[in-house]
Amino acid sequence: YPINHKVQQLYEDSHGNIWRILWREGLARYDAVRDSFVTIEWPFAEHPAYMVEHRTTGSYWVSVWERGVLRYTPQADSLKQFVWQETLPPSDRKLFGLHPWFNEQYLCGNLEDGRLLLYEVTKTDTLHRLTDAEADQLIPCGARREYVHVKADADDCLWLTETDRGIQAVERHKGNGMTH
Repeated sequence: YPINHKVQQLYEDSHGNIWRILWREGLARYDAVRDSFVTIEWPFAEHPAYMVEHRTTGSYWVSVWERGVLRYTPQADSLKQFVWQETLPPSDRKLFGLHPWFNEQYLCGNLEDGRLLLYEVTKTDTLHRLTDAEADQLIPCGARREYVHVKADADDCLWLTETDRGIQAVERHKGNGMTH
């Protein structure tokens, strides 16, 4: 499967679909019948960086470099297929990764200053970014490091990798507090 740019992500959703995101390109889903990746029409100048399935709705959250986060719903009509979530200030728009965490929350790395941004799903199935004060109680936002990958394990332990400093593990406790 030849590519023209750097692979940002390969992702398997709960239905067994394989998705790929290439740098400076859009989304593509693997079609087993054609044995090829089928490109999804991407109507934006900014490029997707990462996606994750929102399993309760059949939609996907997509972090978009220098823009923010959108909800992609493949089965919706063309006007509602891509819906931008909250507008982010320019300092928070260099998004990388988007990872499910705890109780309908998602973590997103911000490469502008290395902060982890925390989003939660609202009652209307939109993403709302928690402010620094709210998020500081849940994740180690005080750390100013460039986290390249974020992964939550089955016990809600948060694993963070930095570009050149190592791996940090943060455990979630029942009182919502975090320990390193």
